[in-house]
Amino acid sequence: MAIFEDMVESINSKSFQARLLILAVIIAVLAGAFYYFLLEPKRSEIKSLQTTLQKREKLRNEYENIARELPKFEAENKRLENEFKQAAKKLPVKKEIATLIDSIYSAVNASGLKPIAFTPKKEVQKEVYIEIPISLNVRGSYFELANFFDRIAKLPRIVNIRNMSLKVSKNTRKKMILNATFSAVTFRIKPVNK
Repeated sequence: MAIFEDMVESINSKSFQARLLILAVIIAVLAGAFYYFLLEPKRSEIKSLQTTLQKREKLRNEYENIARELPKFEAENKRLENEFKQAAKKLPVKKEIATLIDSIYSAVNASGLKPIAFTPKKEVQKEVYIEIPISLNVRGSYFELANFFDRIAKLPRIVNIRNMSLKVSKNTRKKMILNATFSAVTFRIKPVNK
């Protein structure tokens, strides 16, 4: 206590201006301590909370946008499901594959082409469907080949022609005979595992 009384007495003995200066220094030290020890940590906490708030507001806005767009997405999803169902009708199920292969073979004969090789290949698994390739080697005129492709295009099921190779087999003045090798690929829907 004596030290404190000595300090007060020492300050009282100073001029008025010196006492004001000492008071200002004490106030500045207290204000600095208040700022450093109490206010600054709270400011950091406030800044952190503001950043978190901004992130959450941004996320909320994104969710609100999604909620606003949801009916549009649901309508689009329904449209795509209907489109998928329509496309699926063009994809045979397992039991219809033999009939489809017969249709392709019939198209070869009906077009006037001579079948040299007609070999169904191993199925190729894809994400939602299965490819069923059939390797074909046929001989005939350009017109007969075009007629075959036209018949394939008119089948109710999807059949793609891939890897086609044409070679002249025989060339006479009346008719050019072509040897065509290609894959006819049809598809079926992969069964859904429940």
